This record gives sequence, structure tokens and C-alpha cells, in this order.
Amino acid sequence: IGKSLSIIAEGVEGGISALGTNGITVNALATDVVHLRGLTINGNLTGLAGIRVLSAAEVYVERCLIYGFRGSPGSAMDVLNTSANTRVFVTNTSMVNNVRGIRSVPSGAGTVQLLLDGVTIDNATNALTAQANAVFRVTNSVVTNSNSAITTGGTGQIFSFGNNAIAGSVGAEVFTAPNIAPK
Repeated sequence: IGKSLSIIAEGVEGGISALGTNGITVNALATDVVHLRGLTINGNLTGLAGIRVLSAAEVYVERCLIYGFRGSPGSAMDVLNTSANTRVFVTNTSMVNNVRGIRSVPSGAGTVQLLLDGVTIDNATNALTAQANAVFRVTNSVVTNSNSAITTGGTGQIFSFGNNAIAGSVGAEVFTAPNIAPK
């Protein structure tokens, strides 16, 4: 996707099969807004990334199912912007049986702000990964059966805004302090 665009599959079936490749790549202008709603994205156990964001002003992922991305890197979502400041909003979306849930590794001067609300990540080696200039804000979300639920590095941060659950994970399970409890 190289421009502002909406792909909306409500009331109809909207699926992408990404055998050995990326499902959707967003490489738009720093002023563009992309909406993805109601999609099923299947990596067929060999897919690279369900949604790969390289550049955009804002990306909205709503009511999607992203599963079966077990290739390399095997992410449900990769946010790898290089120069622009990007905001990503993920709501009411499930990510199942991927190597990684959501990974953000900005490079260059770019920053990434991610807001996750109502996201379920199950059976991922690494559920949430924030590196460099990435900041996650998570609410009403669940991470289950992951080797590492939360991974941060460099200046990456993952904050909890309450009502989150982490269960059945082997590794790190701590949000960046301070965590904000629900009112």
C-alpha cells in the first residue's frame, strides 16, 4: 500500500493468503492514513509478516485475525519505519500462532507510537517487542502462551493502561513502569 487507503471487509469475507511472503506491506507517504478492517490474514505457517509497516502517518488495524506467520521474522505485525513518525492503532484484533505478535523496530530518526486496545496474542514466541524509538500503550488486551510476553530494548517502552492479562508465558512479564490502573 503506497498511499492513503481503506480496505474494509465488513459483512463480507476478506482474506489474504501470504504463503512465504508478507500479507500487507504499508509503504506510504509520511502524511498518509491507512485503514485495515475485518480482514483475515493467513501466513500458512511460512508467511513473513501479516502486516508490515514501513512508512505512514497513521495505520488503523481493526477487527482483524492474523495467524500462521511462522517464517522469518514470522510477525503478525512488524512496524519498521525508517524516517517518519508513525502512529499505529490496533483494536479488537486477534493474532494466533505466529513467531511474534507485534514487533516495532524503528530505524533512523523515525518514532512509532502504538495503541493496542482489545488485542489478543496467543502462542507467540515473543508477543510484544519494542526497540529503539517505539512506545506501546496497551489496554484491555490479553497475551497467552508466549515464551516472552514483553520485550524492550534501547529506548523502547511498553506501558499498560490497565485491564490487561498475561498468562502462560515463560519469560518477561513486566510492563514499563509506571503502569496506569483503570479507574
